[in-house]
Amino acid sequence: DTAGGTITAVASDGTRYTLRVPRLALRAATQVTLTPLASIEQFPTAAGATAAVLFEPDGLMFTVPAELTIVTQDGFSSGSVGFSQSGSEFLLEPAQVSADTARLLIGHFSSAGTTAPTAEEVAALMPGSGSAESAARHGVTQELNRASQAGEHPDPSVIAQHLKAW
Repeated sequence: DTAGGTITAVASDGTRYTLRVPRLALRAATQVTLTPLASIEQFPTAAGATAAVLFEPDGLMFTVPAELTIVTQDGFSSGSVGFSQSGSEFLLEPAQVSADTARLLIGHFSSAGTTAPTAEEVAALMPGSGSAESAARHGVTQELNRASQAGEHPDPSVIAQHLKAW
């Protein structure tokens, strides 16, 4: 049914992935699976995926975003942000990251997780001719990455600027 729900998967290293699907986020009853990934080939950041999960069914779209919570025993490094990957499309995503927990909003299924890109990698991964939403999400992600690496709070005016442009 469309009542929503929660599914959890635990990786061999103890990392816990919890997906919370809100009520009415799916148009029909759908069986959902999460598979923790040990690595992703040809990952576009030198740090690689620090935590990653594969969602199925591939391509599933939500009418309301789901929330992925990742809790790791090793904690997250400074500059950690989220990512989503669908086919050949790779996007950096805003994530709420604290010592051992990351939260990302998921709008569609393929794979998602966290990485700790350099500022240069964030700039290089800017979506080309994507939508205004993609550009805004990337800009917010870039500010979160910058602030985290500098040990500062994100600049709300920079985030507001990206959201207004959207």
